[in-house]
Amino acid sequence: MASVAYAIDTALQSMLRSAALDGITSASIKIRSLPKSGETLDATPLIVISAVGTIDSAPFSMEGRIQRIYRRQVTVIDAMEGDYASRQDQHATWLELATQTIQKEPDGSLRSKLSGVPSVWLIMVERVDTFDRGKLAEDYSYQGIIASFYSME
Repeated sequence: MASVAYAIDTALQSMLRSAALDGITSASIKIRSLPKSGETLDATPLIVISAVGTIDSAPFSMEGRIQRIYRRQVTVIDAMEGDYASRQDQHATWLELATQTIQKEPDGSLRSKLSGVPSVWLIMVERVDTFDRGKLAEDYSYQGIIASFYSME
């Protein structure tokens, strides 16, 4: 049996690959860390799914169960060459489609479960305002969200 963290990563990747993200291929949705300063990527644009922060754990009820919160950063990365402003709308569109895919079921209802990860009972999404550019490869633009997956274990 795969760990809950790995199951969340692969379920999230599968979900995003099934979304219609015009200009981003299925193979360009990867589970990996953000590119470090000086590191180059094979091809852009791409979406990177990476763990962020620690896994929060807290006792839940009197049944001896633990609630854990797994946070995943979903980042749209593109090359910084040319006029970034001319592609800014496309970046915002990709990020919004990724957000909607995570938050909503195909029928439009709010998503509270994650396929293949039965312990997940709540999904929350928030925007990432800033990135520590000093630690990241400088040749790329970054826009992202944090998806928090609440799991009862």
